[in-house]
Amino acid sequence: MPHSIEARAKLDFVLTLRRRWADTLHAAMRAEYDAAGHAASTPKEARSLVHVLASYPWFAWAERNAQKALESRSSEWEATFCGLRSTTTESLCQPSLLKARRP
Repeated sequence: MPHSIEARAKLDFVLTLRRRWADTLHAAMRAEYDAAGHAASTPKEARSLVHVLASYPWFAWAERNAQKALESRSSEWEATFCGLRSTTTESLCQPSLLKARRP
């Protein structure tokens, strides 16, 4: 079954977000971790050190929201995505229309 242009655009957006998460955000977080001179001896210690980095909230947000978008049409992500749309297209994000537009 062919996908709608909207479904393809959503997938392109999510895959690009994941690509930037992997090649940009992860690299920035790793550089920040290295620059701070951290050397964790256990995974638990590393987690504590990483969670206080300035780039971590961006990294975590991009990771979680990309996961939610790729899950089987996560209604929570659709609600988040619709909340970011301008008020002129807000009417397109009504729950009844979201269900009707799914392929």
